[in-house]
Amino acid sequence: MATITKDVNENPWTEVVRELIRLTQQRKLEWRKWQGSGEAKAKFDDAGVKDAYFAQYLDRVLVVAKREYRETVYLGIVADTIASTEYTLDLIDTKADASWTVSDIRLVKDLYYAILYQAAKVKEFLDDFRMQNQAK
Repeated sequence: MATITKDVNENPWTEVVRELIRLTQQRKLEWRKWQGSGEAKAKFDDAGVKDAYFAQYLDRVLVVAKREYRETVYLGIVADTIASTEYTLDLIDTKADASWTVSDIRLVKDLYYAILYQAAKVKEFLDDFRMQNQAK
């Protein structure tokens, strides 16, 4: 497991995301494919969201999403398509049907990949693989 260092002047959300990564890696926070409802569902069903996962934590719903955007830029008569990817963490209060989005933290991408690792059951596969090959 990689060690994540802390910057004294960092955004307070960085510490939150760092802790969510740790909890995810330790399987203390279980993520599932996104299936929302109401206003929250509409927020993640837009065309930009390619993939999203959610977890319950401290009476809130956390949603981590990968969003992909394409923009056509014209340079004179030549058109070029520019693609970009954004990783977001949303904190949703289902009682108030309100949410807060964190997208300017680089660690959100790391959290997304920790979630994919968990969702794909990579650790279990590696454990099974090692067990199978030790038996030979």
